[in-house]
Amino acid sequence: MTIRNLEHVFEPRAVALIGASATPGKLGRVVLTNLLKAGFKGEIYPVNPGYAEIGGRKCYPDVASLPAPPDLAVIATPAETVPGLIHELGKAGAKAAIILSAGLGRGPGSLAQAALDAARPHLLRLVGPNSLGLMAPRIGLDASFSHTSPEKGDLAFLSQSGAVITTVADWATAHNTGFSAMVSLGDMADIDFGDLLDWFAADTATRAILLYVEAITHPQKFMSAARSAARAKPVVVIKAGRHAEAAKAAASHTGALAGVDAVYDAAFRRAGLLRVFQLEELFAATETLSRLKPFRGDKLAVLTNGGGTGVLAVDTLADHGGKLAELDEETLRALDGVLPGIWPRNNPVDILGDADTERYRASLDLLLADKNTDAVLVMNCPSALASSKEAAEATAEAIAAYKEKRPRGKPVFTAWLGGATGAEARQIFEPLRIPSYETPEDAVRGFMYLTRYSAAQDALIRMPPRLPENFKPDAEAARRTISAALAAGKEWLSTPEIAEIFSAYDIPFSDAHFTNKPESTAEVPAVHRPGARELVLGLVDDPLFGPAVLFGQGGMAAEIIEDKALALPPLDLVLAHDLIGQTRVANLLKAYRTEPAADTQAIALTLVKLSQLAADLPEVRDLEINPLLADQHGVLALDARLRVAPEPRRDRHGGNPRFAVHPYPSEWVREMKLEDGTTIEVRPVRPEDEILYHEFFDNVTPEDARLRFFSPKPQLSHKLITRFTQIDYNRAMAFVALEKETGQLWGVVRLHTDPDGIEAEYAILIRSDLKGKGLGWALMQLALDYGRMTGLKKIYGDVLRTNSGMLRMCAALGFAQHQDLDDPGIVRVDIDL
Repeated sequence: MTIRNLEHVFEPRAVALIGASATPGKLGRVVLTNLLKAGFKGEIYPVNPGYAEIGGRKCYPDVASLPAPPDLAVIATPAETVPGLIHELGKAGAKAAIILSAGLGRGPGSLAQAALDAARPHLLRLVGPNSLGLMAPRIGLDASFSHTSPEKGDLAFLSQSGAVITTVADWATAHNTGFSAMVSLGDMADIDFGDLLDWFAADTATRAILLYVEAITHPQKFMSAARSAARAKPVVVIKAGRHAEAAKAAASHTGALAGVDAVYDAAFRRAGLLRVFQLEELFAATETLSRLKPFRGDKLAVLTNGGGTGVLAVDTLADHGGKLAELDEETLRALDGVLPGIWPRNNPVDILGDADTERYRASLDLLLADKNTDAVLVMNCPSALASSKEAAEATAEAIAAYKEKRPRGKPVFTAWLGGATGAEARQIFEPLRIPSYETPEDAVRGFMYLTRYSAAQDALIRMPPRLPENFKPDAEAARRTISAALAAGKEWLSTPEIAEIFSAYDIPFSDAHFTNKPESTAEVPAVHRPGARELVLGLVDDPLFGPAVLFGQGGMAAEIIEDKALALPPLDLVLAHDLIGQTRVANLLKAYRTEPAADTQAIALTLVKLSQLAADLPEVRDLEINPLLADQHGVLALDARLRVAPEPRRDRHGGNPRFAVHPYPSEWVREMKLEDGTTIEVRPVRPEDEILYHEFFDNVTPEDARLRFFSPKPQLSHKLITRFTQIDYNRAMAFVALEKETGQLWGVVRLHTDPDGIEAEYAILIRSDLKGKGLGWALMQLALDYGRMTGLKKIYGDVLRTNSGMLRMCAALGFAQHQDLDDPGIVRVDIDL
């Protein structure tokens, strides 16, 4: 992953258009027109040997004749010319190019590969080929052949399809929605979604990121960047090709059950992205995100002058899993005082067809004040008894007054129905940035987009419970079994071999399979557990995203019932419960009639065990347990299939190289002895370590906290601690030092790697009462070892000049020291690895 030189793509000082034309309708003419009329303040250099000038602007014959190296080049020439042009641009000092040309092909031997080879020595970044181009309204740059340019705004739209770019640009113009950038990625020979997610996550001019995805090319890179971006701002994705046929060669029922789109869905869910399914939904999500900030809560109050539209809204809310607010009794009594006596006295609040402006205003004020309501939807149906326009004006005034008093108060959605009548009213909401929709269904979906986004954010920062202390998988024993099977030329393991692997991971398996006594065969697998639910659990090997964990309703009809869900490992207990909750069979696990509830904790733990198995044993390609019996006593696997294949590689942390989300790097767990003989355990941080941080910070003095954070001791909110404990091991590492006997947290060292994977910034903090034991030295040595083992080139940090102890330790470790020119109180320390 890299954002290297992307500043030359989105903030160029000079742009060259290679293939500029004076002929109307030609690609080079359309792009030049867009460049000139968008308001770009930098230099624009047309390049074409066939012209001395175009439209009064000097035209240059080739790259070498340009007066200065362009930051960005736009190439609109035949495919066969592109590699040579990239070579020329690199030699001239250009740092980025947009390839509009199509037909460069893919893979080894293609023109696209030749262009990449030409770009690589110069670190020249490529957008495309087969790109529509890009638009950055903030700097007046339109380097595309779109028919329209969007207004300046704070949404970034990234699409593999140029046609979708132009469609969204056209829609945005009609809806007064602005963008920080619109990028057509085309064939993604170089710059892809991962790169741009990293760029726009850090872009302060971008509040939300929208993606149109046809295929992901680098899953690990995408997942790492997407998870990081989703923590910073809303990311909405629409995935084309949802019903692509699954691989026909799927060797197990598990693979057939999974399907292609289900894995993408699991990936988006795990990354915390908001997924929509239709282009019009993307527009609706854009409408919502451009006007409202995400909020906490999911209870909606509906205010309408038409009972039927209220019912439609409630139906849509139920279809999408939303909640209707149960109005407080005090609110109902207050509504009695402003509404006619025949109003139905419930939510939706039907203020009747003759509702005037005062009725709208008063009712809305009361719903916004209701303590059980998180958001309000205000609707209007055209009526001869009252003016829709005046109702819109009154609603807008009430919302404006509310927002003035409470800028971060409850969001309000509006839906003014009818053709010309509704359009006129919606124009009233537009200047105030109040989201307005044409139908109740669209308005409710807008509400659900924000609640789903908030839920995704909550999922990213939830603290999972600790796993049972007695779960200690014997990975080496399982590896021996698999190695022996592979050496014997096996692909599918026998039942006894599966039993050995399940035993190593403490997965209960029916002993009835292994009897050698003829008189016992009638018992296979006759396990008497009345009331037990039949489930299917498994591991699916997706060709793109690697292993995925499957859960659903099992039994012989599993394929017909089609009740299953997938999740990308690694899983913890929270993620495992989420996976269970995505299925219909989750309801059958609850108590009903005389049947007690099944032990869902045991089911979730089994899913976590499968996740760990996948991390430890990359040779496992397909695993299916069907059925897994689950009841109040726990779980029992009755039948299982397991397929293996050689896996010669491991990732840079020693884990499964096919994991899309980096597994826990357990190979870095170790014991250390301090100078006084104390034994400590040092390991990568885990999300459940959150409970250790409060006591840890209680033992850090304000002065030590100031030296670490350059500010007073921080307030330890849940959100802040999750930043310390829930990290992406692909781009960060934090080692915690734990006292062996008590498990207390004694110290932490952190490394945060840049998106290029070249440099990392360190930070270290030791309990103030434990200084002098050599713990800081040991942790810094470990951080340096980690940096070398994972291929980092440099580790650096900023140290307050008054932190003499840290400066002495850095000097002893070989760090160079540099004066910070902007702040004389800070010393930059760094070490080349």
